[in-house]
Amino acid sequence: MTRLSDSLQPVAQFLPFHVFDSLTNYRQYDPELYRRAVERATEAGRTPPEIWNMRVLLGAALGWIARLVIGSFVSFRKRDL
Repeated sequence: MTRLSDSLQPVAQFLPFHVFDSLTNYRQYDPELYRRAVERATEAGRTPPEIWNMRVLLGAALGWIARLVIGSFVSFRKRDL
């Protein structure tokens, strides 16, 4: 999605697959592994991996969960209840 347009980059960072992938990325929780990843990236001339703020990630994840649960409830209430 971000390959199509750079203007979609901020939106794509908060889509469910990116949020949950960031939460389960083990590099985010291991400082030594993250330090080595930053060293390798700078040696290769790439940008180092970013560490997300956990409050933002958890807020986005809970927002997506709430949105999907409420949407499912509304959909099923109209059809089945």
